[in-house]
Amino acid sequence: MKRKVSIILHNEYVSSGKPIVFNFETRKLKIFFLMVVSLFLFSTSVLSFSFLNNLNPESLIEIYSKRDFYISSISKNLNLLENNIKKVNNLIEYEKKLRILASLDPLSDDIRQLGLGGNQSEDQRFKKFDPLTKKLIANVDQKLMHLEKVIEFEKSNFTKIEKTLDEHYKLLKHTPSVVPTEGRIMSGFGYRIDPFTKGSEFHTGIDIANQSNPPIYASADGEVIYANYLSGYGKTVKIDHGYGYITVYAHMKSFNVKVGDKVKRHQLIGYMGSTGRSTGTHLHYEVRIGNEKINPIKFIDFDSIIE
Repeated sequence: MKRKVSIILHNEYVSSGKPIVFNFETRKLKIFFLMVVSLFLFSTSVLSFSFLNNLNPESLIEIYSKRDFYISSISKNLNLLENNIKKVNNLIEYEKKLRILASLDPLSDDIRQLGLGGNQSEDQRFKKFDPLTKKLIANVDQKLMHLEKVIEFEKSNFTKIEKTLDEHYKLLKHTPSVVPTEGRIMSGFGYRIDPFTKGSEFHTGIDIANQSNPPIYASADGEVIYANYLSGYGKTVKIDHGYGYITVYAHMKSFNVKVGDKVKRHQLIGYMGSTGRSTGTHLHYEVRIGNEKINPIKFIDFDSIIE
């Protein structure tokens, strides 16, 4: 049986004098009462929070607008960050190719991971943000830290590659590879018939002949260590190129360098002649590594242009 509650209101100003009666079921009245109390408590909580934090509806709208703006900005910056990561990855592929050119061993993925390793702990500053904002900021922060490590790691790699390639370039500049003069190779390196004694002898260089006394050029960068007359060789210039290389230019008509001069590849050092033990105008050209005489043909780049 449903229980009811009646509320009777007496109105003395009504002529009939009859009271007004409201009948309510007990269960519905309780539900109504709980809704009123809940609404009151919620309103009180919101007003209290707003009062304590000096907030009003306009302030709340502004806060959420700023939050949405920050989230949008973070998302845009994240996209820019992703594009920069792609560019860095392209540089990594370029670095791998340069390592091959520099004759450096390739780096394994394990080594690269060791170079980028490190524990990532949660930043305590993120705790004050809501989950969505916290996740976005943490994502950007982690990617930035990773990108910073990649850049530092690749900077170190590129520095090593640059140093290695620079050494290779210096070695090439100091390696005697330029054709030292114009003419025909009349006698090669190795055993031959001596033009004077008609016996077998070991020829320590190559003979380049030309009756027009053409200019002679340094075959690589270096320093003049001898410029004088030498028994059997006639007027001779010796150049120390470093890295163990020495070149000899003999039977010259004249030379225009002196001991101590720094010379560059293709630089004029004198003219072809027939001084010393010679049967005609030619250049006797030698390449030495330390005290060992090497066949110059192994070094000469016949595509090189004499300037």
